[in-house]
Amino acid sequence: PPWWGTWWARAMYLLLFIALALTAWNTQVKRIRWRHQVEMQQFEAQKLIEVDAMKSRFFANISHEFRTPITLILGPIEKMLSRHQDMASQHDLNIMQRNARRLLRLINQLLDLSKLEAGRMKLQARVENIVDLVNRFVQLFESQAKLKGINLQFSAEKKGILIYVDREKIENIIYNLVANALKFTPDGGTVIVNVRERDQEYVQITVSDSGPGIAQDQLERVFDRFYQVDDSKTRQHEGTGIGLALTKELVELHRGKISVVSSDLGSTFTVLLPLGKEHLTADEIAAEDIAATAQPEVDLMSAESTILKDVSPQPATMADRSAPRLLIVEDNADLRAFMREVLQPAYQIKDAADGRQGIELALKMIPDLIISDVMMPGCDGFELCRILKTDERTSHIPIILLTARASIESKVEGLETGADDYIIKPFDERELKARVANLIELRRKLRQRFRLGQQESEMDITSMDDKFLKRAKEIINSHMTDSDFTIDIFARQVGFGKTQLYRKIKALTDFSPHLYIRFLRLQHAASLLKSRADNITQVSYQVGFNSPAHFAKAFRRQFGMSPSDFVRQADARGKSS
Repeated sequence: PPWWGTWWARAMYLLLFIALALTAWNTQVKRIRWRHQVEMQQFEAQKLIEVDAMKSRFFANISHEFRTPITLILGPIEKMLSRHQDMASQHDLNIMQRNARRLLRLINQLLDLSKLEAGRMKLQARVENIVDLVNRFVQLFESQAKLKGINLQFSAEKKGILIYVDREKIENIIYNLVANALKFTPDGGTVIVNVRERDQEYVQITVSDSGPGIAQDQLERVFDRFYQVDDSKTRQHEGTGIGLALTKELVELHRGKISVVSSDLGSTFTVLLPLGKEHLTADEIAAEDIAATAQPEVDLMSAESTILKDVSPQPATMADRSAPRLLIVEDNADLRAFMREVLQPAYQIKDAADGRQGIELALKMIPDLIISDVMMPGCDGFELCRILKTDERTSHIPIILLTARASIESKVEGLETGADDYIIKPFDERELKARVANLIELRRKLRQRFRLGQQESEMDITSMDDKFLKRAKEIINSHMTDSDFTIDIFARQVGFGKTQLYRKIKALTDFSPHLYIRFLRLQHAASLLKSRADNITQVSYQVGFNSPAHFAKAFRRQFGMSPSDFVRQADARGKSS
């Protein structure tokens, strides 16, 4: 037979087929393994994303859990500090206050690190004079430096250097570097902070101290998280190893660099921040209105604190029913009790333990002001604010959001839901009193402006309140000649209960519904008398009065003159013009 038909040729065919089959099988196995490996990598990546999200939620929740107890520690301490005059008590209370504030700062730093890890911390940069910014913040440490006899100096080659930075994060950087320098500088030493331009590309900030220095083999690890310099000269100082790690992350978030040099004569930390804004994305440049909401972080190591102008009203007794009504919505019973104790002497207070209960109580009582926590079970503060601000019955009520979330994003979210103010835990009780009193006073002035005859459109009220007043006025105008138009009919046509209508009209105009109806009727009567459309008796019937005598009495009470005198005065003005 031909060679391709021989037994050995057939054996070769079989071997070739087996080889091809094995190759195909091996290729398929590899493809399956590769696909499985890719799926595992995708699964692990998804798990990492979920873990990061869980970690972020955990830190947000733990922030709330930590800040609320710290509020309940700092609040009573500050109250006791204002009452105790003896030096021994003052000394002990100051120690407690200082350490509670230090604990708060450590919590904030841990939260910032977690946000950086999860990629959730974003820059909100705007143009700042970095010289003024650093100088003002360094000044906060002067009292602490004097206590240790440390010579704290600030210098700059120019009075002003403009740079795009996130103010809050730069303050955190300066705080950590200066606080670290003061901590390791012995009594009588020197700390120097300098700001200057470098190569027309960077702003250079240096913080130098005359401390014991850092060993050369440890320099490269000072920015590691939770790392403590293991040196006998520095182990005597407290520290967590968080501050410098966070500082490095915040500098790099600005696309900057940080370095350190050290010797036995001290250490110098150098921060380089790029000039211009080419290194920033559009999302990292803050709009002016958002940037303006950022509040400089208060120096927690200073005994001084900035408090709003105190316009607190005179204390009212518990039985004083004319005192403003407040609703406190807070899931922590201790914090509810603390705020009630702080505010009770001046206000009538009701409280609710969660958002749903708070909404129900707000609709029932129509308070003059609401203080609500943000993080609550069931319905959070943002949702409560959104619901009440879009309900015509409650849209006029000022709302203060109380929260442990200190980021600008959280503040903006709160303000976008219609909140009138934002207080971050822990808070000073004087700040709480002042903010409440300021909003109550603002509402009183708005009512006063209405009574003086200012148009609703000219007043600083929400569009929903403006629409409500216009609708209420239209209803009253449609019943202008109806002497049988009652509050019951008014409330039914507006769609409110009588109590809700009373409190809504009272809050916006300072009139009861009955007096508001009379006010508008007499305003209409005045315009009719000016135009001499009819005589006084006919006008009184046209605006819903059954008795001309009653009309004349009410007219005199509102305008300070009789209808006939009003007509004569209007005629005289018409002739003179």
